[in-house]
Amino acid sequence: MVGRIQKPHGIYGYLKFISLTDVGGVFEAGRELYVGPEKEQYELDNIREAGNKLIIRFKELNNREAAQVLTNQYAYIRKQDLPELVDGMYYQHELIGLDLLDEAGEKLGKINAIISTGSNDVYVVSPVGKSLPDILVPAISSVVIEINLDRGFVKVELPEYY
Repeated sequence: MVGRIQKPHGIYGYLKFISLTDVGGVFEAGRELYVGPEKEQYELDNIREAGNKLIIRFKELNNREAAQVLTNQYAYIRKQDLPELVDGMYYQHELIGLDLLDEAGEKLGKINAIISTGSNDVYVVSPVGKSLPDILVPAISSVVIEINLDRGFVKVELPEYY
């Protein structure tokens, strides 16, 4: 999921759009986005910034009525179309489902969600004991020791208060 369409903008099929990613290169003319629960394919034709939002137009839409149908829909791109990240950066979908290990290698649980707080992400971890509440682990360099996608784990050193 890369963004959410808010509502039409003007009469020529433009849409107000909120980006849900801070990765550059996602929104470019010619990029295919998949919109709504049915993941209907649309091609980006025009993109411009407007404050903290984007104003976009899909090649397939040329009037307000056609654009209105997409109000409040989420937009997606295919995994293979995601831009490559620099070393040490990961997409959230790559981390969700990984085991969370303590510094000794003991399994604490599985990452089932990630909360973006603005200053740092927070891993929401379902602990090994199913009757226990979720653990919230800050995704900061003083806590995260290692991320190993190939072996399927994130190793952390939890602060004393855990």
